[in-house]
Amino acid sequence: MPLTPGSDTVYKHQHGLKARYHPGLVLLRPSTLLLAILSLFSCNRGGNPGEDQAVEPIEAAAQAQTVLCETGGKCVEQARVHLQGEGVPEDRALASQLFKRACDLGTMEGCFSLANIYVNPGSSGLQHSPAESVKLLEVACTGGHGQACANLGTRYSQGLGVQEDQSRAVALYKMACEAKNTAGCYSLAKSLRDGEGLAVDASQALHLFERTCDELPESCLAAGRMHQGGRGIPKNLESAVRFFERACDGKHESGCVDLAYAYQDGLGVVADPARADALFELGCKLGRCIHR
Repeated sequence: MPLTPGSDTVYKHQHGLKARYHPGLVLLRPSTLLLAILSLFSCNRGGNPGEDQAVEPIEAAAQAQTVLCETGGKCVEQARVHLQGEGVPEDRALASQLFKRACDLGTMEGCFSLANIYVNPGSSGLQHSPAESVKLLEVACTGGHGQACANLGTRYSQGLGVQEDQSRAVALYKMACEAKNTAGCYSLAKSLRDGEGLAVDASQALHLFERTCDELPESCLAAGRMHQGGRGIPKNLESAVRFFERACDGKHESGCVDLAYAYQDGLGVVADPARADALFELGCKLGRCIHR
């Protein structure tokens, strides 16, 4: 859905001249627009001294914005400032326009961020549209944005804005993982473990869980549980404990709880009831309380 000029847009010059809408324009606030207009009205046509040049307001705004947001990367930076209200009033509408400008300029982070706003529009002025979000994720993913591929895979896996398609989800997870996106590798590992959208491959699933453990505590937990349960791989209780420890160190509540059970029951470690109690307490503080 194309963005349309908001209430800040100047449609008519104070002398009655109609402004022409600039299709690539990111709209400016009135105060910024006025400064741009005053500055550009002082310019001379063709470089001839003393000859006044009349510049229509919308053209002035377009020229001013070219200076402020001349690249997709700069547009994304400015959009984040307005989206988060960093030193300026929060303005989701302006942030949306800046993200769109970035996307139009070929910056995939702009397309990805705008896709997120379409599913959580808030005060952006955009309508909630999972379908439009999917279109933008497709653009960003095709452009090499790994997180966009991972998110799009989740949309296909859960049927959000698209028809559920596990095979398509897996293909997107693979693209994300190949782009070195941790979330994509984790989702691909789960699909390989559970046989969703492709055949079960426990060894490859474990490999991906272990590979992404440093960045994602959920991966450490999953690797630990595979080692402990021996699902399609040899059981290894000592390795399970090591990965539970890493998950717990990463503040994952279930990692601490699983590690507590290992110390309680002596699975892969020497039983230590005191250590188990401390880990159960830590898991509870992190959000998973076990009533024993």
